[in-house]
Amino acid sequence: MYLYIGLGIIIILVILYFSFNWSSDSAACIYDHISRKSFIIVNDKQVISDIQKSLNKQDGLYHIKGDKLYKRNKLIKRMVECSKDNMKFMMDKYGVGIVG
Repeated sequence: MYLYIGLGIIIILVILYFSFNWSSDSAACIYDHISRKSFIIVNDKQVISDIQKSLNKQDGLYHIKGDKLYKRNKLIKRMVECSKDNMKFMMDKYGVGIVG
């Protein structure tokens, strides 16, 4: 009897752990044609794709000034340049993988 209760508690804890630690975010390098630099971004895959498409089109929806990303002229976040060491740091910091 106690074995089943203990097993049930363990299963519930595992489910809760994955529920709270499951992230749909990924890391990717986006390229800014204007500055000719790449920056790391951690976000949902679709958002990353939307940002890169906007930067490619240069439609003004998203743009980069210096190391800051803007959406419709509103500051979204500060970014770091894309490098192997920076990517590893960001993936470890946010617990995400690379966009595949």
